[in-house]
Amino acid sequence: MHLFNAEGRTFLDGVKSIGTGLYRFGDYLARVSGYRDWREGSVMGDFYQEEALSQTERTYRISKYILTNPEAAKTVLNSVIKYISQNPEYVAGRVLGGMGISYYSKVPLLIPAAAAVGDAAYSADQIDSFVRGIVYGD
Repeated sequence: MHLFNAEGRTFLDGVKSIGTGLYRFGDYLARVSGYRDWREGSVMGDFYQEEALSQTERTYRISKYILTNPEAAKTVLNSVIKYISQNPEYVAGRVLGGMGISYYSKVPLLIPAAAAVGDAAYSADQIDSFVRGIVYGD
């Protein structure tokens, strides 16, 4: 009965979030390759491609900051642990759904990894101005 109640819906939301991450990854690839500029006949040159490259740089800088700053790494790890403990059904749906899709598509871990990259690139744009100043030095 729980599967069809809130826990089940939350689990399915986790599975559906893989699709969102994959969409974001595909969108990122279309922009970074220049395909989106070509497809939309961008009159602004390589607008989408430059935007994606800037997004890549921001993601790299955030990752580097976290990996080279022990306090930042500890804060991120604690945040991840807290998020998982507060959203176990969603996380289980995301993990198990990604593993299932990967298994049936015969591309181990590619699906969840691509979805995670899509989410990370998207999240890099969402960082607030306070954190941006710390991480980017702006």
